[in-house]
Amino acid sequence: MNLNIFWALYVFAFAIALYLVAYFFGWKKMHKKERCTEKTTGKVVRYSYAEYNGIRLPVAAYEVDGVQYKVTGPHFKAGVNMYASIPFADVETAQTSNLTSEENLPDVIVTKQIRNGSASITRSPMYDLFPVGKEVDVYYNPKKPKEAYVIRYAAPYKFLSFWLPLICAVICTVLGIVFLANPIF
Repeated sequence: MNLNIFWALYVFAFAIALYLVAYFFGWKKMHKKERCTEKTTGKVVRYSYAEYNGIRLPVAAYEVDGVQYKVTGPHFKAGVNMYASIPFADVETAQTSNLTSEENLPDVIVTKQIRNGSASITRSPMYDLFPVGKEVDVYYNPKKPKEAYVIRYAAPYKFLSFWLPLICAVICTVLGIVFLANPIF
């Protein structure tokens, strides 16, 4: 196979992946608030299994037209987790965060932790604000009720989630066209 065609296909495949990232993590999420116009009440049923910047988020169950749905949240634009691992610290992690109340949720969650270097037990700072069984506001898309968010919508940073992958995808597309048009190898 001609090396120009190989590299062009390789770069085009990478460009397609970047276009998909820009769409699913940027474009689709940027307009979620406009689509989720209906409000219902959900109940925190558990916490997520995956950690989000060092914390576990609540999972709220809600019902629309007799169908049960679950949504994780509230989300944040970003998270900063600062921790120190000390060999002889208590097993229970000492931590502070900027979470003060349900009404004043920050866009960027900041947690500071002091952990035992060998074994530690960490409790999510979200547990105090959103205990299991607590009722929360859930906003959902009336046309597609599975699309929802909890309490407030924290849109992702447009540059990092949409514009950067889109610009890189366009550059890769142009590079792929150059590989096809000009015999470099």
